[in-house]
Amino acid sequence: MIYFLIYDISGNKARNRVINYSKNIGLYRIQKSVFSGNTSIENINVLKEKIRKTIDLETDSVFIFGVSKDQMDKFEVIGQDFDRELINGEITTKFL
Repeated sequence: MIYFLIYDISGNKARNRVINYSKNIGLYRIQKSVFSGNTSIENINVLKEKIRKTIDLETDSVFIFGVSKDQMDKFEVIGQDFDRELINGEITTKFL
């Protein structure tokens, strides 16, 4: 499953922790406040628990949702697209 994480977190410390948590489970930053990647539901559940303990539940928000590869192939992007092969796990390393 390909997961997306979208956040609006006001505090720098909490935001940086969520960024690190996301990277540590294999999500890639595709926009300033958007991460995506192919990972397990177990990783996502651990991530959700860490986020719940980190953010201010009264002011911050984090959206996490999964999509299939077929659904992602139907995404329409206006402007610069993200690296779909990297996000869906078809490739694991990319040299620039």
